[in-house]
Amino acid sequence: MSVKTRTQSRFARTRQAYQRAWRARDFHAAEKHAQALVATHPKQAYSWRALGASFIELGQPGKALESLREAARVAPNDAHTAYLTGTAHRALKQWEAAGDQLRRALTLDPGHALAHTEYARVHLATGNVDKALESIATARRLDPNNPFILTQSITAHSAARKMADVLEDCQRLLNLDDRSPQYFNLAAVKHCEMGLFDQAARYYEQALALDPDYLAAFSNRVFNAHYDPTLSDNDIATLIRRWHDRFSPTSRPARPDTGADERRPSPSAFCRRDCAAIRWAR
Repeated sequence: MSVKTRTQSRFARTRQAYQRAWRARDFHAAEKHAQALVATHPKQAYSWRALGASFIELGQPGKALESLREAARVAPNDAHTAYLTGTAHRALKQWEAAGDQLRRALTLDPGHALAHTEYARVHLATGNVDKALESIATARRLDPNNPFILTQSITAHSAARKMADVLEDCQRLLNLDDRSPQYFNLAAVKHCEMGLFDQAARYYEQALALDPDYLAAFSNRVFNAHYDPTLSDNDIATLIRRWHDRFSPTSRPARPDTGADERRPSPSAFCRRDCAAIRWAR
């Protein structure tokens, strides 16, 4: 086997390992494999692009931009690099730079559905809801069964108060993937926003059935229960006990002695009393 063939084989194996980690959403492992690609194949734009994408998913958009600049130097006309660069700028709230890169991505590849989706997110963040809807509609036409695009469609239509579209997108999302607790939580949140508390509660419970330790979903469930006019005090207390049974520590450290007069009610007692008053004043 020639040196060139061995090099290509090593690149292919490392790329496959990176892709497996990415599909498993193990972005720390993906970054490790991308670092290996950069170390052994620095003249491949894919190596730098993979590293940049990993940094974005790990919440490090600044480091992602450094890698993506190298990817753009190696392959100046790569649409996916421009898309990722725009995504990193959006994460940093650098709206103008994000828009510039996403327009460049779409000039290079008008059929890049994810670039249209990111452009919708930039439009939404800058208050241009109509443009966001246009961009997300294009992304949907290009890739109608992409769950991520559907989540962004839900967000855009919710911002536009197009609630029939939100409900339709939620149902389509769950039809595409009924094993994601995050998708059930998103659908539940949107149903709560429309006052559809019964269906929202079912979606929250489905999220928790898939992931009993999903703190955000359970906390949302408890919070929104306070706005459901069909639930009694006992219903809400039962939910709160369930939350404490799952997430509260079994033992708490002793509170320090502050010298406070035990006969005086604590601020938390006032808080509980006032919160109860607020709840029943609605």
